[in-house]
Amino acid sequence: MTGRWAAAQERLQLQELWKCCFGDGYEVSGAFFDAFPPETHTRVISIESRVAAMVSWMPVTLCTALGELPGAYLYAVATD
Repeated sequence: MTGRWAAAQERLQLQELWKCCFGDGYEVSGAFFDAFPPETHTRVISIESRVAAMVSWMPVTLCTALGELPGAYLYAVATD
């Protein structure tokens, strides 16, 4: 089991996991992955070269009383 950035060739596996977990069709997950490419926005856990879990995140800036801090918005957390 390894955690790493998704590879471009795993897009279909990610879309299948998305459909299984969230019920959306390929057009929805495809639009998301077009806007936020998996290679730079999605971490995966793979088991024997098969995607078993994913989480997508986008960097954000948090504005606090201490100033601006880097953060991440987690989205599409899915496990097979």
